[in-house]
Amino acid sequence: DVIEILDKRYSSQWESYNYTAVTADGNLVSFMNKFDHTVGDRKRIKAKVKSHTKNRLFDANETRLNYVKLYKV
Repeated sequence: DVIEILDKRYSSQWESYNYTAVTADGNLVSFMNKFDHTVGDRKRIKAKVKSHTKNRLFDANETRLNYVKLYKV
């Protein structure tokens, strides 16, 4: 699927970035990644579903992803 990154926050505890993104279908997803990507970037993604939760920033349903691989669009 293709995503657009909406928000990123650095976690010093995990030494990684926590990303919030939206898919082409309009679904909200979040994941962690060690690499720095800019907000607004579009990436092709491959991942496994970790859980379904509520997003703390947007108060909407989101899907937490695990084993995330990002590719250029």
